[in-house]
Amino acid sequence: MRHHIVFFALGFIMMLGFSACNSSNNEGTAFQDWDSNQDELLDNNEFDNAFTNSPYFDNWNQDGDQYISENEFYQSYAAMIDENEDGNISNEEWDAAVNSYFSGYDFKVENLMEEWDQNSDGNLSKEEITSSLAESDYFDEWDSDGDEQLSEKEFAKGTFSTWDTDGDGLVQAEEYADWYDSGF
Repeated sequence: MRHHIVFFALGFIMMLGFSACNSSNNEGTAFQDWDSNQDELLDNNEFDNAFTNSPYFDNWNQDGDQYISENEFYQSYAAMIDENEDGNISNEEWDAAVNSYFSGYDFKVENLMEEWDQNSDGNLSKEEITSSLAESDYFDEWDSDGDEQLSEKEFAKGTFSTWDTDGDGLVQAEEYADWYDSGF
């Protein structure tokens, strides 16, 4: 069950991350810009082409070395939900994120925050999030070649899997809108 909740939490954080990237660096990008054959679906190739021509990878590649390390991966997650950029995720930031993305789900991610809050101060530091996420195999699942870093292609593939919420191998306009139009 913990593994299942972690994946939903990570999906939620990914949506936050890309929403934040979208609002600051990619305004005006519409589904039609990514849908090169205009069939209202993004297959892996369309997604990969559009994604690799967008700023998302560079936003997560903090040291600019052409790869995303495990530490960069998890720290970027933490940074995306830290609205006030104080280095901590408050209950309010966590709850706002949960309410935006998890209304209608049958599980409680609020308990996940309590579990991850190792020093019980009511906030999640970037270190607590990084440490908690590192206990999962999430990064390893994205790192398809096992070299302990994510190339842009691996990052695009993992992102595609996250956005393909129904698992049909395509990102539909509605799935795209789930992260793009979230407004968080």
